[in-house]
Amino acid sequence: MADHDPAATPVYLRGANFRQERHIYTNLLQAVTVCHLPADPDGPCTVNVMTSVLSVAQRILDQCGTMETCKLQKLCYYVQGVHVARTGSEAFTERIKAGADGPVVPQLYHEHKGQRYVSQVSDAGGVQLPPDLEDSIALVLSLYGSFDGDALSVTACAESPWRNARSHTPPGEPDGTSLSKQDLKEYFTAELAEIGTVRPPMLGETFVGYLSSQAK
Repeated sequence: MADHDPAATPVYLRGANFRQERHIYTNLLQAVTVCHLPADPDGPCTVNVMTSVLSVAQRILDQCGTMETCKLQKLCYYVQGVHVARTGSEAFTERIKAGADGPVVPQLYHEHKGQRYVSQVSDAGGVQLPPDLEDSIALVLSLYGSFDGDALSVTACAESPWRNARSHTPPGEPDGTSLSKQDLKEYFTAELAEIGTVRPPMLGETFVGYLSSQAK
């Protein structure tokens, strides 16, 4: 299969008025070459040894450049969910908390606390990531990379991994409970399967045009 140019991949957001939750989809020409579920989808989740969220975050920044700290947090959440669904392994060892504004990794938060934008996180350089994790990062960026932090927060807060964890936390409490690894696996496994059943947008098709075509 010929290499697919990610820049030519149309990305879109299906709005909350189309379904109760917001979902982000793309033409998955790239994704079909890297999405392989584990042989035993019900098997235990494992962890890539010593992979830190800081390494994942830095790889995202290396590929995308400076971005909002909120967006970086949400992209790391999506990398974790997609990677668990694809491989059965966690992308990084740190827990994701159900923060008031969406999923947040406290260890990453402490690296960018007080900053609105970030271009580098400390203690993350020189780490070689496993090829399957590189694939998951590439897939997440193709699906979610064009959206800002606010849009990703709305999306993440509509998804069951955050809702389930947040349901045990009083409203407005800044620190929620940790997102369940099993919730992440089940939700994103279903999402990846559903993406394959939805017509991708055509090149040049607007977001509004796509929604109109799907609502008919």
